[in-house]
Amino acid sequence: MKIQKRHWFIIFSILVLLVSIEVYQYTQTLKEEFASAVTIGTPNPGHSWSEMECSSDTLCIDTANKRLGIGTNNPATALDVVGDINTSKGIRLNTAGGDSQPNCSSGTRGTMWAVSSVSGASDSVYVCLKNSNNTYSWAIIGQGTFVCGTSVSFTYNGSTVTYGTILSPAGKCFMDRNLGAAQVATAYNDSAAYGDLFQWGRLVDGHQIRTSGITTARSSTDVPGHSNFIYGNSSDWRSPRNNLLWLWQEADTINNPCPTGWRVPTSTEWQAEVTAGLTNYTTAYNNLKLTAAGFRHYAASGTIYNTGVIGEYWSSTFSSDPNAYLFDFRETTSTVTYASRSYGYSVRCIKN
Repeated sequence: MKIQKRHWFIIFSILVLLVSIEVYQYTQTLKEEFASAVTIGTPNPGHSWSEMECSSDTLCIDTANKRLGIGTNNPATALDVVGDINTSKGIRLNTAGGDSQPNCSSGTRGTMWAVSSVSGASDSVYVCLKNSNNTYSWAIIGQGTFVCGTSVSFTYNGSTVTYGTILSPAGKCFMDRNLGAAQVATAYNDSAAYGDLFQWGRLVDGHQIRTSGITTARSSTDVPGHSNFIYGNSSDWRSPRNNLLWLWQEADTINNPCPTGWRVPTSTEWQAEVTAGLTNYTTAYNNLKLTAAGFRHYAASGTIYNTGVIGEYWSSTFSSDPNAYLFDFRETTSTVTYASRSYGYSVRCIKN
């Protein structure tokens, strides 16, 4: 039997209809399966499904604030998840740097933040936690390993500087030059490597510069508020004294002249270096590039004495009032001793 053209048209139309029904049913099945896995709330008036803006606490996109909420209809951050996260590959935190540390408060409690703040620093991971007094602060929960020999960049006296690092005979990591030195020493009496001279416990405020101004006015606070070297008949630049200045307790201390992660060595650490072989200015230079930078005398109008002859390096350890311990080396001898805190001595930073 010969089929007319109109019959072919009818058959084709029926086939198209059947295919359309199958596609529709398949689409509905997918939608139902998706809805059973993730319940999407009813779209708000004026919004499309594609925006997935919801009124129930399921899966929501806040297009106005560019936030995604899972298990909440009010995401507070770029990604706000209420419930556990199961991942086989972990969560990566950006350590590119450049962004300032977020504010730690009740609104950011539990936030994790990773950063590598300066050249030569290892990555650190922080978490925002509530303290026992109901305040909030960042706590470090992990840190990469610092490898001694790496250069370190930091701000010193208002300028960015880069120092190398060196492993000591006693196994400690020191910076390779004194604070304020223009270069690594080429000899024990290299004047370009002498660096600055600090009064014990004072911060980097300009007083340590060898040509700084002078004053006889003692300070009643930890921060004198000027750049003058304090001299006179008193053996301490501060009145009353504060024995906690520079004191190391596994954290940055009051007036620490060294950058974050570094500090002034303790008297015990200097003694360990003496025992390990720093017995005179030759061995001090050979092993740690220390220089006989001399000292600044508080009882002689801040005059500098014995450059190229004596090396005097502060420790962070205080002695009986009004003294503090230091590492002293000369042509044939070295010792850990103590002196008045008003003297101006060298500072060599050690890694925490």
